[in-house]
Amino acid sequence: MKPFDILSFVQELVRLSPRQLRNEVRAARLIERTLDSFKIPYREQVFTIDFPSWSASSVCVDRKKIPSRPSGFISGVIRGTDSLISSLTGSQAFLSRPNINFNPRCRALSSPSHYFAPAVSVRAQDVGAILGGRSVVARMSVRSIRHRIPNILVGNALNPQTVCFAHYDCIETGAVDNASGVAAMMAVITRAPGALARTLFVFSACEELSFDKPIYWGYGFRVFEKKNARLLEKATKIIVVDCVGNDRPRVSSDPDLLEDAFPIKNIRRYAHKTVALYGSIDKLMPVYHSALDDIHCIVPGYMEQAIRVLARLIGLHRRI
Repeated sequence: MKPFDILSFVQELVRLSPRQLRNEVRAARLIERTLDSFKIPYREQVFTIDFPSWSASSVCVDRKKIPSRPSGFISGVIRGTDSLISSLTGSQAFLSRPNINFNPRCRALSSPSHYFAPAVSVRAQDVGAILGGRSVVARMSVRSIRHRIPNILVGNALNPQTVCFAHYDCIETGAVDNASGVAAMMAVITRAPGALARTLFVFSACEELSFDKPIYWGYGFRVFEKKNARLLEKATKIIVVDCVGNDRPRVSSDPDLLEDAFPIKNIRRYAHKTVALYGSIDKLMPVYHSALDDIHCIVPGYMEQAIRVLARLIGLHRRI
């Protein structure tokens, strides 16, 4: 049997982007086919969610259209420049404010944040035209549709010492965020299947978007928490793998980071035993939630480092 090919797997996930709705289901099937090819058992934790489906958006400056993307959970119209904000300011600060938003660190269309209000994302390079326009009108339409999708559970689902999470959905191409985390977990599973005896690996769906208030991200994590609180309670360690492979791996238990990376309802209860494994946030922001987050952002050496760190975190002492 051929060994698991990390970069090919990441590339296959990227081809299914954006990994939402139908493409998210296809991504789940890819993960399951890969597990099947290594004869690794798994089970699905299927759930249904009301999911946002955007049908249109536009930004017109003096009747001239500029590139845009919808990023609000409520349809509507935004007029004027007073609503222009940086999308790198956490959406909690502008959660219900209609806005035109941009990522000042990215040259492509990027939507780091989403809002419970009419909202449209634009490119940073178009902000000058918007500010200089006499008439600025943005519109977007969104509707809720039912979406059925699984969390995929691999390993010890009865009494795991460690529970390890990585989400497989994405906003755009999502190579770093978070095909890389999915690939890191898959590498450990396929290289050291013995670890499944004491570890539960959770490939989580619907991390990026939901209508859940006040925190719209992390819904798949909260589904797992609701159905498997006992496992989180008894586990000695919880690991969240997200955005590795773009720099050297980092491990943190910073409470603010954990509330962003793993927004379950009782994160404070489990914070003492939870860590995030990630790469460089500074390198992520210029490609975050944009088409620029592609395979070229992944450095094979950093991916291997992340896999080794993950192996150590779950208690594997031999090199894999």
